[in-house]
Amino acid sequence: MKDRLTAVLPWLALAAVWLLGIGAVFALVAQSLTLLMQRRIFGPPDMTVTVCDVPNFCATTGPEEDPLPLDAFSRSTQILAAIPGLILIGMILVAMILGTGVMRRISRGDAFALKTVRALGGASLVLLAGGAVTFALEKWSFERAMAEATTYINTHIASEASITVGMTPQFPSLAMLFGILGLAAWAAFRQGAAMREELDSVI
Repeated sequence: MKDRLTAVLPWLALAAVWLLGIGAVFALVAQSLTLLMQRRIFGPPDMTVTVCDVPNFCATTGPEEDPLPLDAFSRSTQILAAIPGLILIGMILVAMILGTGVMRRISRGDAFALKTVRALGGASLVLLAGGAVTFALEKWSFERAMAEATTYINTHIASEASITVGMTPQFPSLAMLFGILGLAAWAAFRQGAAMREELDSVI
């Protein structure tokens, strides 16, 4: 019974990762395409897209706290705000596909096979590089959004206005952390593969 549970648990965990990953992909697709196409992809199509659709940012004005229009941002800033989500989509899909391959080979007893080690290293590099690039782009996007919203408010808004800053995105940092852990695992698996080759040559 314990052996069966041990064999099933990794696949249950992998299934949960895929469900969460696909959910995150759909959310990122909706977010990025909304900014790129300047209209809602999911939800009421007549609902106006505003600056509050930019990740981790919102600027409102007046007593009723109406969001600033998306036109408060230049088109280049709108596109820049959408790019990190697109990178995250690719990063999630590639990492999950490579990770699934690693899990399948390990379950077959090929933990130290060359393909397993390469796939683990590839997934780790995707997470590390993608997280670093996304972090830099999100910071740049936020700084541009803040500057342009402030300029728009000072130029066009006579009433009170406020800028609400959301939480700093945690996903890029987590991706880099898991990428570093993955590289550590890759180094261990690579060393194990080298040791197995030495043993095979001796035998």
